[in-house]
Amino acid sequence: MIHPSHGPGEIVDVTQMDLVDGFNNYYVIEFAKRLTLHIPVRKMDDLGVRQTMSSSKVEDVYETLRDTPHSLPDDYKERHQIIEARLQSGSPIEIAQAVRDLTWREANEGLSKIDGDLLAKGKEMLATEIALVTQDDLAEAQEKINKALALAITTKRVQLGLTLAS
Repeated sequence: MIHPSHGPGEIVDVTQMDLVDGFNNYYVIEFAKRLTLHIPVRKMDDLGVRQTMSSSKVEDVYETLRDTPHSLPDDYKERHQIIEARLQSGSPIEIAQAVRDLTWREANEGLSKIDGDLLAKGKEMLATEIALVTQDDLAEAQEKINKALALAITTKRVQLGLTLAS
């Protein structure tokens, strides 16, 4: 299972508890960060908890990373709101779009501290799930992500007629 904030976790138990009216069945999910959550079975979708992406979805993520980046707003509040919404969506494609677009901004305009933190978070989210699905180690997944992003930047620069020194 993938939690939008905590990443990959494993359902280790289903338990019954009377913590909240109307919620009796809870998934017990353990995360690598030494975190255990009890999530009401009926609230999994509402909270954005989902199954790990499929192998075919991994290729869609790489394709998104290699795709032409889009410009982000110059207004930092608007930009952060867009990026945070993509990261919190839990959608691997939206996370990949956020990572791709921030990487493009980093290559051309630089990033603020918050932008850099959001980029690192997005890359970590993608790499962790990709490594889980493909059974690559984390460093391999990170390297594949970086190669896809480098291709997107090179392609965009060629389209714009920019040199690598630009």
